[in-house]
Amino acid sequence: DNNGDGDGSIEPEGAKMIQNSPNPFNESTDIEFFLPESIQNATLYIYNMNGSLISKYNLEERGAAAYTIKAKTLSPGIYLYSIVADDKELGVKRMIIED
Repeated sequence: DNNGDGDGSIEPEGAKMIQNSPNPFNESTDIEFFLPESIQNATLYIYNMNGSLISKYNLEERGAAAYTIKAKTLSPGIYLYSIVADDKELGVKRMIIED
């Protein structure tokens, strides 16, 4: 697999999560992902840097999609986010909210 998109995480076949953009952000950011039709359940989790769960969002869309996070729903700072699809984590990425 030499197409440059592998990051070593174990993913359900074809499922992937992409770094949010823009990052850092102060209004909103999009977390892009791809979920095959075969995925039954997918959830986006947002954690603070202490590892506490801040919020979670059920992802209904399949195929290539994006979830928009509004900065006003969180305090400025650094957060971790993860998508779990059918009990498999698609990796963990970091997003930064600026004042």
